[in-house]
Amino acid sequence: MRKGNPGVIKNFVWNLRSGGAASFVASPNYGASLTIADAPELVKNVATRSLAAENPPGARVVVTLTPRGRLIDGTEGRVLNRVLTLHETSGRGAALRDIPFALYEVAVKLVQPDGTSRDLRVASGAPEVSADGTNRTYRWQPTATIDFVAVGTAASEAGRNSARLVIGEAR
Repeated sequence: MRKGNPGVIKNFVWNLRSGGAASFVASPNYGASLTIADAPELVKNVATRSLAAENPPGARVVVTLTPRGRLIDGTEGRVLNRVLTLHETSGRGAALRDIPFALYEVAVKLVQPDGTSRDLRVASGAPEVSADGTNRTYRWQPTATIDFVAVGTAASEAGRNSARLVIGEAR
């Protein structure tokens, strides 16, 4: 790119560093990171049963990320399908890495070992906590928008290179 001519740099890899300069070479993380978690709600301080507890060990979670516009480098994005075992999402969750920086709509399906599947609901924000702290409820929806693109800039801002999505039953 010549001085004075704004434009887009294409065909590059954005390297996220987790530490100082020494971690630059060793860092395995390229692109954004999305954590998918099977986190039960609390009702009167008792956790509701998780998906992993209610489904067989071979159940899988299929995460579909559909870009809503161009990637941060200006190129066309493509639909990404990532597969995790349901067991991986228990507790703190499993991280999907190497997601090209963009704005995505995310949908999640639960696939049973016999091949049958059903849509799951998702929540991208923190749960609502009751005034007395005994209940924790997520704002469930069929899909969630995940934004890894900084507003008004061509770079990812702090906190925009990772996101967390909680999965639950479609009721």
